[in-house]
Amino acid sequence: MAVVDLAQSCLLVGLVIHIWRIQSSLSSTLRLVAQLSDLVGQLLDDAAQLTDFVCQLLNTFM
Repeated sequence: MAVVDLAQSCLLVGLVIHIWRIQSSLSSTLRLVAQLSDLVGQLLDDAAQLTDFVCQLLNTFM
């Protein structure tokens, strides 16, 4: 029975390590998604400012 218990313990440790690696990878992915979301938000803000500037520029010449 000791061999079976040892094998089960080794499998459990391997499973815990595998789950930890997956969780770590998901955390990194979520951080990258958050950074990308921030960059897209900044890009949209810049596009809105550029649109306002172009509209003001067109209004001055009309």
